[in-house]
Amino acid sequence: MKAIQAIGCTLAILLSASSAQARSGNTYQSSLSGSSYAASATWQGSSTPLAGGDLAQSAQMNNLINTAQGYYLGIQWALNDAVRAAAAQSSDVTVQMKYPSGVLRGTLNASLSGLQGGNLRFRMDGLRYDVVLQANGRSGPVSFECTVSLSIGSIAATLDYNPFTGAVSGANVTFEPSQSTACNNSLGWVPWLGDYINGKLAGAAGQIALATGTFSGRILDVAPQQALFGFVNAIQPNTYLYGGIDVGMYLKNNIQTLYVNKQVRVTVAEPASFYVPSQYHLPSPSTRTGKAVGIEFLDNGVSQVGFQVNLTRAFNWVLISGDE
Repeated sequence: MKAIQAIGCTLAILLSASSAQARSGNTYQSSLSGSSYAASATWQGSSTPLAGGDLAQSAQMNNLINTAQGYYLGIQWALNDAVRAAAAQSSDVTVQMKYPSGVLRGTLNASLSGLQGGNLRFRMDGLRYDVVLQANGRSGPVSFECTVSLSIGSIAATLDYNPFTGAVSGANVTFEPSQSTACNNSLGWVPWLGDYINGKLAGAAGQIALATGTFSGRILDVAPQQALFGFVNAIQPNTYLYGGIDVGMYLKNNIQTLYVNKQVRVTVAEPASFYVPSQYHLPSPSTRTGKAVGIEFLDNGVSQVGFQVNLTRAFNWVLISGDE
């Protein structure tokens, strides 16, 4: 009997392993089945969920998320334009993006603070941009192809903005570029000559890649003030009271009258963090949740009013190839 049980257990394990192996060869496709929001407000350190009128599920909340993520993606598109413009300037080498777009990553941290004289100072950091370039060309009888992986990290931007005239001054963008290059050429079969040519071309392709770092003007083309003013529309005056304070009115008044020692901070999560791959070997995950947008007002460095939206997205998975 024990021998039969042992054989049975062994068969069960083998069948289970075989089934798991079959499933690993399956391909599933995901689709977005729904989104939901959980919003909360804070007043001098105390927090409470936003209720009343299903504010968290309202059209205003959807507009807030779209505004925030649109601002984030606007920076990514501006950087893509800068990369294409820099690549087009190469003369003897054809350079293009290997994929349709570079990718902006990280949490966007932005702030507006009041300055003497009425200007606002905008700051932004927390982002990095990754892109892969393909370089093709010929040097005499030698043809070559290089793949350049470019990363622009620690992106930080500052500018002063006049809310009455729209004038921008003191714009500055800093970043830390890095790149790695791999090349193939038609004389790669000659060890010493192939390595020499690859080294020369890697250096040239690397310089082309680093030249794409001249994107200061592009990143600041995405007007920060428009995004920040758009955020406050999520909570209108006379909508939500907390501790005797009309939160909507506070947001509206303070975003428009930031003076010395007043500051508003905004965080925007990477939009891609709320999505999953469209195709996957296993149907997972079913949901993704995280802080999508946060807004906080400070007076002399002390938090007064804050507002946060957590976003949850749910996904359906359908088997498109393989066996269950």
